[in-house]
Amino acid sequence: MTAAGMRMRQAGRSLWRLNLGIALFWLLALGVMYVAMDRYLQPSAAVVLSNGGL
Repeated sequence: MTAAGMRMRQAGRSLWRLNLGIALFWLLALGVMYVAMDRYLQPSAAVVLSNGGL
């Protein structure tokens, strides 16, 4: 394989790795946001008063 062919192959791998890193970052960021919003938006627990009312 020629030197130019090797450089093109390495550039393709580098670009693929960069795209994978970006995709993993956004998946992680969106996952954290989903869990945080799921916890934050939960309705508050019902509190029963001494007279039986909610």
